[in-house]
Amino acid sequence: MSRLEVEPKVSPEAERSDVVASSGPTCAVCGGPRALRRREACSDKCRAELSRRRQKDALRARYSEIRALLATALKKLDEGAP
Repeated sequence: MSRLEVEPKVSPEAERSDVVASSGPTCAVCGGPRALRRREACSDKCRAELSRRRQKDALRARYSEIRALLATALKKLDEGAP
């Protein structure tokens, strides 16, 4: 039997991109290196910023839910109007 050689189809972008591996854990806020013992942030300042971001995200989700409920209530009121 003859062997068919199949060339892998690789996009030009994939050929140009380098694989960059992180040498260690990075901070979720600033992207800098963090100690292995720290969970997500490298410093107290970054930990405070991460906390503020989470609080803002929680408020946005809550306000979004309230907006959806109000829109539904207004729609129900409009349906019942003569």
